[in-house]
This record gives sequence, structure tokens and C-alpha cells, in this order.
Amino acid sequence: MYKNLIGFENYDEFLLNIKDAVNNFIQSMRDEKIIGSSLESEIDLYSGVEVIKILHRMGDDRRFFFMTSRADLHNDYTRPAEAKESIFPGLWITGQKSIHPKCARCWNHCPEIGLDKKYPEICYRCIDVIYWEE
Repeated sequence: MYKNLIGFENYDEFLLNIKDAVNNFIQSMRDEKIIGSSLESEIDLYSGVEVIKILHRMGDDRRFFFMTSRADLHNDYTRPAEAKESIFPGLWITGQKSIHPKCARCWNHCPEIGLDKKYPEICYRCIDVIYWEE
């Protein structure tokens, strides 16, 4: 399925090593008092095409995998000067504290919170679950 895992034996090892790199970056944000929890963070990942292709398959679920409120992908040649090189080879990361409100149900920070009149304190993803359960 994945022909080039850049030196890793299998997909799980590849993903766990990237997750470790992101967790280290998030911990540095905590240490610097930028965030309290990982869900307060929004991250941008910069890497080569091989890594981007694999992570792109996760779609929006990347943010759940990394336990952040946003996890966007970018080609390494677009990385800004402030991007920090991670412990994963060829991966640079930037991050900031989310400016969006926190969902009262899942605790993710999302721009759509407050837009639903019936459930103004929760995100669309949680609203879908609640409507399904009603």
C-alpha cells in the first residue's frame, strides 16, 4: 500500500514517529506557556512530498490523530523561517494557540462554535452526533 515509508519498516512505525515529533513540539509550546492542553494548539506541518502524501490521506482526522484543533500540511519549500525542525527527519513544525472557542462537548477549538441556535456551545461534528441520537 505504501511503497516509500522513508526508512521505516511499516506504516504504524512511520506514523508513531511523526506523532512523537508533533508531541515533542506541543510539549515545547506547553513549556513556553503558549498553550495548556494540546487541543488549544493549531499546527502546520512542513515536509517533502512523500510524507505529505501519506499524511494527506488522513484528511481532517489528522487533528484527532495529533490531538490538536488543527493540523495542516504544507510542502517543505513553503516553510517559514520560524518553523522548527522536528526529531522526524525532514519535518518542520509551526504552531500557535487557537483563537477559536472551545466546544463544550469535545473540547476542540472550532470556528463554527456559536453558529447553531439550538446548540451554541458545541461544534458541528458534535451537533451531528446529538441530532443522530435524538
